[in-house]
Amino acid sequence: MAIDEKIKTVYEFIGYVRTKLGEPKVRVDLANSQIETNLYDAIQLYREYAAENGNFRGYMTLDLTAGIQDYVLPETVMQIGSMKKGQTTSAWVLAQLSGYAASDVLSLKSFDMVSYTMLLHWLHYLRIITASPYRLFFNSNTKVLHVIPSPTSNERIFIEVFRQATTDELLNERFIRDYALALCKITLGDIRKKFQSLPGFNNAVSLDGDAMKTEGNEEKTTLEADLIEHYKWSQPPMPLFRSTD
Repeated sequence: MAIDEKIKTVYEFIGYVRTKLGEPKVRVDLANSQIETNLYDAIQLYREYAAENGNFRGYMTLDLTAGIQDYVLPETVMQIGSMKKGQTTSAWVLAQLSGYAASDVLSLKSFDMVSYTMLLHWLHYLRIITASPYRLFFNSNTKVLHVIPSPTSNERIFIEVFRQATTDELLNERFIRDYALALCKITLGDIRKKFQSLPGFNNAVSLDGDAMKTEGNEEKTTLEADLIEHYKWSQPPMPLFRSTD
C-alpha cells in the first residue's frame, strides 16, 4: 500500500499494522482476529470522546403505517433530532432559515444583543408554528422509534438523525491507527514474553517482548491523554430545536 493511499477496508488495516510491526522482514505472531479486536477497542474509545468526529448528522425518510407506533431504525442511528411531515414544505423552509439565522449570530457575523434576543424569539415561535403532530421517542439500545399518537393514515415523514460513523469511515483517523498499533504492540509483547528465546543455528535468538510491551504502553498512555485533552469539550452535534420539545 502506497503512503498516500487511504485504508479502505479492515483487511487493508490489518496489513498496515503488520507492516508497521516489521513484516515481511520480521514475523509478526498476531492473528488477524487479535488485530481486529484492538482496532475495535480503539474505535470504541475514539467514539466515546471524539463525539463530533465519530458521529454524523443527516436525514432519513420514514413511512408511517396507520395503527403502527413502533419502527426499527438502522443500527448506525444513535439519536434523532427534529421531524417534519413531507407535505409541510413551508415548515421545512422556516427550519432552514432558522439555521441560517443562528449561523450568522453564532459566527459573530452580526452579533449584538438585539440579534441574540430576536433569535430567541424566532426559535420560540418557530416551535409553535412548526409543531409536529407526533412525539418521537427513540431507544438507542433497541433502535426502536416509538411514535405518539398512533398514526391514523399512511404518510411519510422526514427525520433528522445522528448516526454513528462506520468502521470503514474511521480507519484513516490518525488516533485510531496509532492507538490500535500501540495495542497490538502490547499484545505482541505479551506473546513474545512467553518465549524469552528461540533456538537458532548457532545461539538462541532473544525476543523483545518486554521492550515491545513497554513501548506500546507508553504510546497508549500518551495517546489517551492527548485524546482526552483535545476532545474534553466535545459533544454530538445537536439541532437548534427538536420536534419532541
